[in-house]
Amino acid sequence: MKIAEINIGEEIKKIAKDRLGTYTAFAEKMGIHKSHLNVTIFNKTHLDSNMLRKVSEVLEYNFFQLYVDSSPEEEVMENNENLKVHATFEADFTFEELRKMLNIKQKK
Repeated sequence: MKIAEINIGEEIKKIAKDRLGTYTAFAEKMGIHKSHLNVTIFNKTHLDSNMLRKVSEVLEYNFFQLYVDSSPEEEVMENNENLKVHATFEADFTFEELRKMLNIKQKK
């Protein structure tokens, strides 16, 4: 497993704006004054696990998952030539239909 290097404060800032619309709403839910958001969260490259857990709960987003390069949504498909494809998507077709679309032969 690889651990990704990310700027957690920037990621939280994006998700907070997207999920709650305003930083004021985020600050209120976190129980801190809006003027402290930059110092305590947004300008941080790392947070302790308790703070990250609280942020994750408030925003209903698993920020811990950002540190791991692979996730349950990523699937690795391998064809006969050992070509690996990593894909993250939502779709309304079966694995067999995907295999046909990508012209991947089934291993025997």
